[in-house]
Formats: sequence, structure tokens, C-alpha cells
Amino acid sequence: LPKAIAVINPKRHDTTYPFSHLAGVGVVFKLLCAIETTYNKIVMKSGGWVYILSNKKMGTLYVGSTSDLVGRIWQHKHHEIPGFTSKYNVNKLVYYEWHDRLENMVKRERQIKEWKRAWKLSLVIELNPDWKDLYDSVLKEFGYSKE
Repeated sequence: LPKAIAVINPKRHDTTYPFSHLAGVGVVFKLLCAIETTYNKIVMKSGGWVYILSNKKMGTLYVGSTSDLVGRIWQHKHHEIPGFTSKYNVNKLVYYEWHDRLENMVKRERQIKEWKRAWKLSLVIELNPDWKDLYDSVLKEFGYSKE
């Protein structure tokens, strides 16, 4: 999982990271480090997601952005991020879009945040008229499905 891989620090070879039992297995350790590096280059540096969360249909909205959609929504769902989304239980992913460049992601997030509420509602309704929580479909799309 990217979240687990992201905590590996190839410069440290002690037992403080989650994969310490693999430290003696040089090939596996190097592979995990290579996966982390590739993940960071492709996902973390190249682009990102703009997303909208809600607590219910037509409810409270939150607009955010991230380079790790799966991990970030997981944090919202488990109230790992103190603040607005935790306070108002805003944790249902109702809209998301990909941007190839981080600059475009940030611009789009700011643009949507400045929109009137009605415009944000229209954006969600256009692509998700039933206001389904899209998190499970994102998990499947990214290969995290239990199926």
C-alpha cells in the first residue's frame, strides 16, 4: 500500500520503520525503496486530485486537494485530520477530478472554493446525482478492492 510504503526511509537501516523485519532481506528492501521512489515521482510530484466531501445529500460541503486521494479520504473517514471535516462529520466522497500538474490542481481547488454553494451542488449533481459515497469505487479503481 502506498501509505505503508511512503514511510520507508532508505537512508535509515534501523528497526524503527514498519518493514524492519525485511531489513535483512536486501532485495526485498531495495524493491520497496524503489517502489516508494517511483510512487513519489509519479503520484506525488506530477499531479493531484481535487475532491468534494459531504456529510449527506445536499449537506455540508468541503473542497480539498491531494496527491494521494485514497490516503487522504481515509484520513477524513477516520477523523485523523482535526478541524472542519472531523467536527461536522464531512467524510463522504461525492466528487473528484484529476489534474496532471500540481499548479492546475491548486488553481482548480481555489476556483471551486470561491464558487457559490449552488454551483458546487450542481457540479456534484452532474456527475453523482444520487450523492453516493464514491470512496469504494475509488478503492476498486486503484486496486485496493477486497474483491
